[in-house]
Amino acid sequence: MGVFQLKRNTPILLCELPITTHDMRLVQELFPRTVVMDDGQIMADGLTMEILEDEALLIAHGLEKP
Repeated sequence: MGVFQLKRNTPILLCELPITTHDMRLVQELFPRTVVMDDGQIMADGLTMEILEDEALLIAHGLEKP
């Protein structure tokens, strides 16, 4: 696979692989689905935009709205 092919396919790969991040702006821009975990437990699982609108959820788990 060439460099061009890898760069062109990177957004698709990112959306299909589990990614761990606290960068909510990155999450908002790239991922249609989000799972919020805290202390090894799933606290929320759903559409990214719905989760990012739940300010109480974000605050409770140490996350900031982008």
